[in-house]
Amino acid sequence: MSELFHGRNRQILVVGICLVILVSWLNVLDRKTEGYVNDATVQALATYGTLRLANAAVSVAESVEVDAQVASVQVGAALDPVDTLIEEGSNVMRFAIGSLITQKIIVEIVSTPFFKIALTLAGLILILSLYFRGSRYADVLLKIFSLAVLTRFLLVMTVFLNAVFDQAFIDRKTEGTRQELEKNAAEMSQAVGDPESSLDAAEAEEVKGRIKQNDQKREALLATIEEARKAVADARSALDKTEADLAALEADKGIVERYFPESAEHKALVERVKANRAAHGQAIERLDALATELDSLDAEKADLVARLNGEDQGYWRAAMAKIGSVKKMTDIGAWQESAEAMIDSILRIMALFVLKTVIMPVVFLLILLKGFRYLWGIDARTFVANQWKDARE
Repeated sequence: MSELFHGRNRQILVVGICLVILVSWLNVLDRKTEGYVNDATVQALATYGTLRLANAAVSVAESVEVDAQVASVQVGAALDPVDTLIEEGSNVMRFAIGSLITQKIIVEIVSTPFFKIALTLAGLILILSLYFRGSRYADVLLKIFSLAVLTRFLLVMTVFLNAVFDQAFIDRKTEGTRQELEKNAAEMSQAVGDPESSLDAAEAEEVKGRIKQNDQKREALLATIEEARKAVADARSALDKTEADLAALEADKGIVERYFPESAEHKALVERVKANRAAHGQAIERLDALATELDSLDAEKADLVARLNGEDQGYWRAAMAKIGSVKKMTDIGAWQESAEAMIDSILRIMALFVLKTVIMPVVFLLILLKGFRYLWGIDARTFVANQWKDARE
């Protein structure tokens, strides 16, 4: 490896080290990965909410067996597998949400100044060793710098590559499947019985009106959320541009000038970066608030649907309503199709989230480790074991 530390190869190595340090301080990859993890977490929470809504619809259908046992024994029995699968899907979603939150925490940790400074010091010491003492310690210092790079960027690159793969192949399928499951749950609720039979006419009309208002609010809120997402993207774009401008301006300046700007242009650009960073944070907070409001609307709608389906209406009124609904279920094709479609949607959701939160991150992690060992000839475990052995000797 001595040829790497002399002549043109040494210059290329120095440039590469400087680029790695620059990328570490610019936080471009960190922002991309954090944005992806935030979006994926929101999607996972929405999917979990949809599963709970489907669970409510199935529970209402199974209650027909409890209230009208003679007429509907087979209905509840047929829906038992769907109910069990929904619970399994909910468990998978809880695991996926936990995985995404863990990824976010680790990315935030490796993005702290401690790891950036450690990487910078390792890189600067390596550069100095290439020009002093005949590069005697450059081999060991290169391995130390490589491990610092591995620690700083391994998980970030893993999440980033997973984000690229997810947005290219999985994200649309996941969202489409979630919408299909929500539609199937609504169809299941309609197939179980006529909502009007579980309430007085006036009460049913009132609840229907509130559901309609809820749908209108939800539609308007979805449009607002889309605008908020665009605002987050615009704020991020503006922040990336100003940070790139600042990096270009500081490229020819020393370390002291970077942290203690003297020129008016430099100070103004630093303030613009701070302002854009604050605007980006505010845009994300607004999007989070809108997502919380959407969850509240969904919970309100679930309560209204449950009321329409005869819950808390008294035993005899609910029983008579269910018996009336069973008469309309002579042709069981409608709810059976909904149940089969729900099974397919739940299985696909489970597979997609396991793929995007477990399998693909592990695959990309292994690929990066193999690639790192191939490029540098360094295995982290082997390196640590050898250094410990040398220290003992």
